Amino acid sequence: MDQTQLAAEADAFTSAHGITDTADAQIVIATQSGTCPQGFYASICGGTGNYCAWHSSSNEPYTNLPYILDSGTGCGEDFINANGTYDGVTMVGGHEYAETITDPFPVSGWYDGSDSVSGGEIADKCAWAGENWGDSDPAGNVTLSTGSFAMQSLWSNAKSGCVMSTPQSTGDTVTVTSPGNRKNVAGGKYSLAIKGTSSGGHPLTWSATGLPAGMTISASTGVISGKFSTAAAYTTKVTAKDTTGGSGSATFTWTVSAAVGTPIKGFNSRCLDDAGLWETLGNPVDLYTCNGTAAQKWSYSSSELHVFGLCLSDTGGSGSKVSITNCKGAATETWTHRSNGEYVLKSNGLCLTDPGSSKTAGTVQQLAACKDTANQKWSGT
Repeated sequence: MDQTQLAAEADAFTSAHGITDTADAQIVIATQSGTCPQGFYASICGGTGNYCAWHSSSNEPYTNLPYILDSGTGCGEDFINANGTYDGVTMVGGHEYAETITDPFPVSGWYDGSDSVSGGEIADKCAWAGENWGDSDPAGNVTLSTGSFAMQSLWSNAKSGCVMSTPQSTGDTVTVTSPGNRKNVAGGKYSLAIKGTSSGGHPLTWSATGLPAGMTISASTGVISGKFSTAAAYTTKVTAKDTTGGSGSATFTWTVSAAVGTPIKGFNSRCLDDAGLWETLGNPVDLYTCNGTAAQKWSYSSSELHVFGLCLSDTGGSGSKVSITNCKGAATETWTHRSNGEYVLKSNGLCLTDPGSSKTAGTVQQLAACKDTANQKWSGT
């Protein structure tokens, strides 16, 4: 495909799409892999070409943009980034776009006629990060609302040199609400929803640094979840960005302690267990096959039964299921461990009871009238 054919293609596109303001048009003729527009610098095209792309004009300005990846490093692959497969695509495409804007009909727009080295156009003078004007010419990644892209610098008459800048954000105000400092225990599962708002009501994209080991954040919802794997102190920063470039963040400490305690065994030698390992208020407590997990590490102190730093608590009287909650010293979480093995709740005098007599692992434990029966006998703490 030569220049005459490319010009005809641009004219045909302009006509087919009814473009009337041809002086301000921006037609890009992008060819597929394996196609070799005349002079393209790619080994599969014979290896004799000397350009990556160029712009010209017919009835309208147009850019001839070959399949840049066919040229590999010859047209910018990995030029900015170590894994920058598409570096050349955005650098070359941006180069030609800038020149089509400032010199839409070549030699009738801006160019430096005295520059015989690079060709004198706004991007040519700064091509390939100082190829013609010294290695100080900038090139790098530019972050826009749609992602990060490798770009080259452009000539500035005001500076008499090549410049490169990232547009200043004029985006919405994004507010992220801190969840406050957190305390959890290693070995447990947890889910924490971070709240944030965009002043323009735009969707948010979430990220985080310093999360406890084993935890991740959902980029679309801002929910942090996972299973704590390592006891340590963390400084966590959660950031939300919206589609206008607005950004906000919140920082808090997250202390993960080691699990402490020993198993409490009930009927049929099964263990009292925080169901599913969840460190969640209101999570049920069952009787399960003893497995040594943190969900079965209980401690009995100050007349409270602790697991994951939370307390075993009543949810509503006789026949009600027990669950874990914040420790507040309330009668509904105060237990007496009798010498016969019963755990008796202070608030109502009922006993911690296995209603299924351990016929089914995973049965949630309940409160019932104390009868000194085998399904109310507990040992281990």
